Amino acid sequence: MSDRLVEVLSADLHSGWDSRSKRPSPWSRAVLGCAVAAGLVVVGAGPASADRAEWTDAAGDMTGITESSDGVDMAPAPDHHAGDVTSIVVRHGRHAVTVKVSFAQLRRSHFNAFVGKLRTDTAARHFYVEDEVDVRPRLYMVNKRFRPVCGGATLDVDYQANTLAVRVPRTCLKRPDWVRAAAMSANDNGDGSNTYYLDDAFSPSPVDASEGRRTWSARVYRR
Repeated sequence: MSDRLVEVLSADLHSGWDSRSKRPSPWSRAVLGCAVAAGLVVVGAGPASADRAEWTDAAGDMTGITESSDGVDMAPAPDHHAGDVTSIVVRHGRHAVTVKVSFAQLRRSHFNAFVGKLRTDTAARHFYVEDEVDVRPRLYMVNKRFRPVCGGATLDVDYQANTLAVRVPRTCLKRPDWVRAAAMSANDNGDGSNTYYLDDAFSPSPVDASEGRRTWSARVYRR
């Protein structure tokens, strides 16, 4: 069953990042920070048609990240399936840009996050999906100064189909001619360990901190 979401921060609620209901959890922020830190360099991926770019991601390409007093260890996690991106489609329609992601598994029993950026010829927007256990998922949209924007953006999560979709009105992106997307999936399986898992949605390889990889889609032009 689809879990339709409408709780998106609007531009006049930027102070809400410090409130209990409008601020990502500490664990979410830690995962978000790691995902952003893994996005220092970008490469291109995927062919694009006039209004659509689609990427079929490799299975078993997640990276396990373990924090300890000795530091952070990163290692490929081919047997971890929750949060493993299998495909991602970016559509640039007349009224909105949609990023739809399919996963090997998407479970309410786990913490899931999906963080990324939309870059256009007119604007840049960051998006962040927070999906905690026993809490309805939330979509955060912010500009380059990390102030909430795009109150009309929506999120749709379907745990049976293992998909989520972020829809952003073109007006929020200042009506661009083209758009590119980059995204990272993050997952914690809830076993109480200090390990969580990342997957670069547009890359067939595990995340490598030494490369600082975050992969961008091709440009997708308006239909």
